[in-house]
Amino acid sequence: MSAIGTETVDLEAATDCGIVVTNVPDYCIHDVAEQASALLLAVWRKLPRAQGMARAGQWTLHELQPIRRLNGRVVGLVGFGRIAREVANRAQASG
Repeated sequence: MSAIGTETVDLEAATDCGIVVTNVPDYCIHDVAEQASALLLAVWRKLPRAQGMARAGQWTLHELQPIRRLNGRVVGLVGFGRIAREVANRAQASG
């Protein structure tokens, strides 16, 4: 099932209710790919944990170790639609 398109919308019912249904297949592809890439990096570098520690005034580096580089790693993507391909492009550009 696709997340972009109109195949999951009851077009007849929407029309009967005066609701206009449109398909904008390129909407937010780059925005969502950027967000997914940012979240990937944040989790990989343990930023949520580091932020929580800093806010609590309990900064200890050993709790964040090991700190690993993303460069040279393999990123697995479920599905390979437009958004996933954009995430893959960003990951590839990062090494």
